[in-house]
Amino acid sequence: MPASLITFRLLLPVGLLFVCARILPAQTWTRANAPTPTNANWYSVTLPSGGSPLVAAVYGGGIYTSTNMGDTWQKTSALNLNWLSVAASADGSQLAAVVWNNGGIYISTNSGNTWKVTSAPGRFWVSAVSSFDGSKIFAAANATATSGGYVNGGVYKSSNAGGSWAQTSAPNLPWSALATSFDGEHLAAATYPGGIYTSTNAGVFWVKTDAPDSNYWSCVASSSDGSQLVAGIKGGGIYVSTNSGTSWMLTDAPA
Repeated sequence: MPASLITFRLLLPVGLLFVCARILPAQTWTRANAPTPTNANWYSVTLPSGGSPLVAAVYGGGIYTSTNMGDTWQKTSALNLNWLSVAASADGSQLAAVVWNNGGIYISTNSGNTWKVTSAPGRFWVSAVSSFDGSKIFAAANATATSGGYVNGGVYKSSNAGGSWAQTSAPNLPWSALATSFDGEHLAAATYPGGIYTSTNAGVFWVKTDAPDSNYWSCVASSSDGSQLVAGIKGGGIYVSTNSGTSWMLTDAPA
């Protein structure tokens, strides 16, 4: 198994789920009343811009939703799998979630009440993002299992809410994180190890930015119009771009 696969698995957090009581600024935090299974690996959380539902996924567990900002939670019908990322449309009705260990991509069209596996191929999926209406879904894979071992993964796209999938022109690399603009046209993708790539046409073409190459790019986020990007290096720093990834600046955030 390649080193990137082993390293990524070591990143799994064990702990509790917290929510911010005030959105701006983030000054007060309270522990959410989320279920606390033994050694629960909460790994991904998303909040639709409409404000509900809050969706959280457990690596090796299930997917949970809250319609009151974390006061109470319900476990959805999603299977107990190695969930690594969950994405939502703006109104929270369309959800997508990806499974790590050569798993699949699942979607829900009713805010998580029911789930179905899509036709996406089995990959070591690490990240999923959605456009505001849920019509465009993108997913990144760290690796692909083959008969001869493991090869680097790719970035995949569905233009029909998960109905069908196709690999984009992004190079086959050990991807670690994805971000998208509101309309799904501007994308940013980080590799683990490697650099950060962007697309301004919904994944048709990709360019490598001048973000430094690193073994530990672990997250990336985007403003709604795709012009403002932020990305973090595990054990390193936080970088920002104010021009859609053309140039990057290291912030004074602690390592």
